[in-house]
Amino acid sequence: MTGVLCVAAMWAAVLAVGNQVKWWNNGSSEVASGEGETTSTGATTATPSPEPAGGSETMSLFAGSAVELVANRGSWNTIGCKLAPKGWTPESPIAAGRVVLSNPTDRAAKIVLESAAEARSLTSIRVTKSAGKTFHIGMLDKRLAGQVHLTDRWLLIELPAGNQDWNDELLQRFMASCAVN
Repeated sequence: MTGVLCVAAMWAAVLAVGNQVKWWNNGSSEVASGEGETTSTGATTATPSPEPAGGSETMSLFAGSAVELVANRGSWNTIGCKLAPKGWTPESPIAAGRVVLSNPTDRAAKIVLESAAEARSLTSIRVTKSAGKTFHIGMLDKRLAGQVHLTDRWLLIELPAGNQDWNDELLQRFMASCAVN
């Protein structure tokens, strides 16, 4: 009898304190609804995550990843990033609030950085918090994408379709290096 009461009390506390949908949803809802989000305070995979760039650090290479983030020496109008994928260059002209990066070895592959007033709806969302920011990583039109709220604007980064060279930690590190003016 005591065990049944303990279990009942635990479930009552979970339902009273937590959002019930988060406990029962399978994680396939959109970020705008706030349902089905998984939240953690750091990286969730076994690959080591280097600390954010600071001082003289100019590059980040993740184990098993072919994408290398290096110091970005260029200006991209209203979106600025301290890091950029090595070899990727901005297409001209650069529009206000939108930058398209292309890869010289695969001109069809594009990385789109966009500033927006509202968050976009992502599916299969994963949420992590780091350095006072909340990063939303998921899928947008069958592409890995991430977004983070910076001051009064959202930064959305869409990666090339079918690209297996990126992982959540690498995308988060790229987003963390960016600012929107």
